[in-house]
Formats: sequence, C-alpha cells, structure tokens
Amino acid sequence: MDVQGTRRLLGEAAQAGVGHLVYVSIVGVGTVPSRYFRFKRQAEELVVEGQVPWSILRATPFPEFTEGMLRTFSRLGPVVVPARTPWQVVDAGEVADGLVSMVGHGPSYAVDELGGPEVRPFDEYARAWLRARGSRRPIMPVWLMGRTGRTQRQGHLTTLDGANGRKSWQDYLDECYGTSGAKGVSEKNPS
Repeated sequence: MDVQGTRRLLGEAAQAGVGHLVYVSIVGVGTVPSRYFRFKRQAEELVVEGQVPWSILRATPFPEFTEGMLRTFSRLGPVVVPARTPWQVVDAGEVADGLVSMVGHGPSYAVDELGGPEVRPFDEYARAWLRARGSRRPIMPVWLMGRTGRTQRQGHLTTLDGANGRKSWQDYLDECYGTSGAKGVSEKNPS
C-alpha cells in the first residue's frame, strides 16, 4: 500500500503542479532488513526519482508505539525485550513541528532525520515503564537473531546525526502516569 499509494500520490501531485512534497519515513529504512522497512525505502526512492520537488523526514519511534510494544511484549507475564538493542523515541508533536519547518523552508532534496533526546537500551525503557506503572514484572531479554537483530543492536534504529527532540521517554511516562506512578493503572490488572 505504501509503495503503490506513494506512486499514485506522486502522479496526482505532479499533475496538480504541487511545489513541494514532504514524505515521512522511519530511521533505519536504508539499513534494517525488514519487509516493512523495504517498502518504506521503495516509497522514498519513488519520491526521490519523481517529478515533484521533495523533502524526506525520517523519525525514530513515537513513545506511544514503544508503549504498545511493551504492552504486547508483556502479555505472557515477563516483559520480553530485545537484548542489547539501543532505542530512541521522539515526540509526535516534535515530528509535526519538524514537518512544518520543512514545509516552510521549501524542497531540500535531502533526507533529514529526527530522533528523541536520548538513546538508551530497550530494557531501560521497559524498566522505566514498569516503574511508572508500579509493576514488578520481570524483564526477559531475548537475543534477536540474523541480520535484522544485528542491525538493530548496532543502533540502526537510532540517530545521533540528525536533529534531536527535547521530550524524553520519562517526560512521556510522567504525563501518562503522573509522579506517583499509579495513574492510569487498572485496579484489576496493575501489572
């Protein structure tokens, strides 16, 4: 859908005489070998090769996505996390600000990256999330095999070269759960 949708959008934009297309992508699409990332990379290539002036912004994951992953990883009891994997979240509002800035500056014909203010091991994200929720679940690191796991452990899902946002993972947790760590936790299932 992303590739075909982008191809169609580019055709329509060219016909309409659009002067600047901003494409939102993901940090790591050029190096992490996953099917979804491959499709995002193909869509980027269409933008670059197209007739419409362009800019591309790659972002690291949003905190909400990361929390969704942690909820999924903890369904069976312990929180299963990728071992030795650096992670970096960026606030969606800061990405929106970056997009507005790109639009204001006009086509850059460049790929820019935006990540959050800190890169930490994924298990530290999990520990902070558990603390904020008042949970004592254990964390179980698992080794991701193959090239995908290796590129993730090498930090290809993070950026230190691009601009970095200001809002941290802890800031997100404080907003969601408050300083007590109990806000938003279900009484039926506190962990």
